[in-house]
Amino acid sequence: MPELDKALGHTMTPAKKLQFVLAIMITITVLLTQSCRLFSSYDRVAVSVRPGQYTARHVWLEPTGAYGGGIWFPDELELLNDAIAEVLARPAYRFTVLPSAAIRREWEQIRLGKLPGRSGTCPAPPPPSRLTAYLYRGASQVESDVRCKDGKCTLKVLVRRNDQPKVSYHERVIARYEVPLPPESPAAWAAQIRRDGLTPIPPPPDEGLSGSFLVTGIAGLGTQGKRVDGINFWVDSLTTSGNWAYRLTEKHFLPVVRDLAACKKPGMVWRDWFGQPFYIEVNQEGLVTRCSDGLPQRLTPPWFACQCDVLSRLSFSQGASERRARFSLYVSRPSVRRKVRADGLLRYASLVDFKADDRSAILGTRFVDSDALTPCLDGVMDPLGELKVPVSWRVDGQGRVLNLAIHWPEVLPSAVTSCMERVLKMAQFNCPLSRAAQVRANLKFQIRRSKDVKLLKPSKVKPKIEAP
Repeated sequence: MPELDKALGHTMTPAKKLQFVLAIMITITVLLTQSCRLFSSYDRVAVSVRPGQYTARHVWLEPTGAYGGGIWFPDELELLNDAIAEVLARPAYRFTVLPSAAIRREWEQIRLGKLPGRSGTCPAPPPPSRLTAYLYRGASQVESDVRCKDGKCTLKVLVRRNDQPKVSYHERVIARYEVPLPPESPAAWAAQIRRDGLTPIPPPPDEGLSGSFLVTGIAGLGTQGKRVDGINFWVDSLTTSGNWAYRLTEKHFLPVVRDLAACKKPGMVWRDWFGQPFYIEVNQEGLVTRCSDGLPQRLTPPWFACQCDVLSRLSFSQGASERRARFSLYVSRPSVRRKVRADGLLRYASLVDFKADDRSAILGTRFVDSDALTPCLDGVMDPLGELKVPVSWRVDGQGRVLNLAIHWPEVLPSAVTSCMERVLKMAQFNCPLSRAAQVRANLKFQIRRSKDVKLLKPSKVKPKIEAP
């Protein structure tokens, strides 16, 4: 290799030349490996995110919704969502947009229990967008949807800060945009947004407490539902698009109520609180060809896929192709209401005020079986009133309890405390990204004379959904 000798300014022996070339090859290999690691895992967010690394001018996008016109599956609205991200990233808007496609892929993985920076599978993943907000803490969140009415559509976009937890929801909005759209497809909307951009608007004078055009309410209010073979059943917020020959109603789902209820197995725990709407598409033969959830940024209930399979066995009448429907579906067996015992005492227990040194361990809900706590109080015979007892758990990387610390008041019998400790030790938290966490909460319980409290009927409030 005379060129190498010339470059080095001296002659090398063959052995030295071979050693020199091998060293260069090893260096290149190491650099390529590090580069692959840097850009692998679909631009996965580093777990070692530091508070302050992101500011309110960094933004990430929630999925875009569409209501009042045609029904679009969430993946079909990704074109519009990407267009909004592209426009917000332009210099005139002064935002740094975090990669939407990568975040969506991250949500898919989180649903499967694959957490960023973690190997293996987490048995209790948190709601995906909640984990995104944690990883990108300090960054703002973009909410967007299209509302159609009387042949006209409007896209509204809000940019909301996530770094001010003590500030009211509507006061955290730092930018608002609005664009009139024709009643067309997400592809046409995306093209218009890219061409014309987003028009800033001032805050409405009557914004009120919500501060949002996104209607996130309580589903099912005013809906009585039905009792079918001892099963509580109702369909809520049902809307359709396409040429249905008849009005789709609750009665069309009655043939599969029993199968829908059978999808809920004992021990299934849903660790989210946003009710997942069903989206279905029906072909010319009246068969369901597609069924999916409507909120990819949230967890689906563990029985959702089974219920989709049941719905896919429904047969509607023949008609136009690509008929679609969106609805919320509630199926449950009546719960056993606890009665006031002969001693006249009303007993109730729950856990409140959760905190953790790694908040990724408490982003979800239903960490403890609260229904199993209250029966433990049957051994208390005196009206102790309301008590709060601090509880602390040491949690491993899978969200399981390693150690439980709790100091019981002396007024509680040992049989009661032992019963509660068994329940508390079976807690299942979200998997902390730091692979360990210290979780704290207050165990709150009431033991009162029934005449001293108003006995509440079983709640008719359903989980929150994104309503049209």
